Amino acid sequence: MQLKVFVLPVKNLGATEAEMNAFLRGHRVLAVKKEFVADGENSFWSFCVEYLDGMATGALGAGGRPPKVDYREVLKPEEFEVFSRLRDWRKGVAGEGRRARVYDLHERATRADGAEESQQQDRFEGDRRRG
Repeated sequence: MQLKVFVLPVKNLGATEAEMNAFLRGHRVLAVKKEFVADGENSFWSFCVEYLDGMATGALGAGGRPPKVDYREVLKPEEFEVFSRLRDWRKGVAGEGRRARVYDLHERATRADGAEESQQQDRFEGDRRRG
C-alpha cells in the first residue's frame, strides 16, 4: 500500500485538482482521507490517498474483469490477519439466512465508518472554534 498527499488551495484549484483527478482515475484507490484547513485566503483541502502500487484501474484481466488480487502478498501479515477474520465473519453473517449479499455487509460497515468519522470531525471543528 502506498500513500499520496494532495493539497488543493481553495483560491486556485485548477491544475492541482486536474492532477489529483488523473491520479485517482489511474490507480486502485483503497481509501481517501480529506480535511479542510481554514486559513482565510490561504485555506486549502488536504487529501491523503491510500492506493495499491502498480494496479491501474484500467487494467483488465481475462474475461474483461479486473485481475484477482492476492491480498496475502499485498497486505502486511497483521493486516492480512484482520482482513481474513473480517472476510470470514462477513461470509458467516451473510450465510445466516438474512438474505443479505456478502458485499452489502461491507458497504454498510463502510458507511457506518464514514458517519463516525464525520461525527469526530464535527466535534473537532466545534472544539477548535471554542478554543
